[in-house]
Amino acid sequence: GGTPQLTPGQQITVSAQGFRPADGETVDVGATNVYFHLLPAVFPSTASDVAGSVANYTLTVPDCISAGSHKLVLVGEKTLVAISFAFTTK
Repeated sequence: GGTPQLTPGQQITVSAQGFRPADGETVDVGATNVYFHLLPAVFPSTASDVAGSVANYTLTVPDCISAGSHKLVLVGEKTLVAISFAFTTK
């Protein structure tokens, strides 16, 4: 498929792999082109599992999101592995 089109307030679930396995790694979650009071959007951090994966991370698309192209980005704090998911909004 193509790039998904999401709507403000929509709840989504993502999974990603390639982070530090075994002891887990804190994974920070943010989005591009999404701002809260002029600050970039940041969502609660999560942790990778023993396989280096983040599974079933759920978040809500912010109500204040502007129309256009965006990326949800998960970044491992230790490995700096960055995995992004492109999406658009109306």
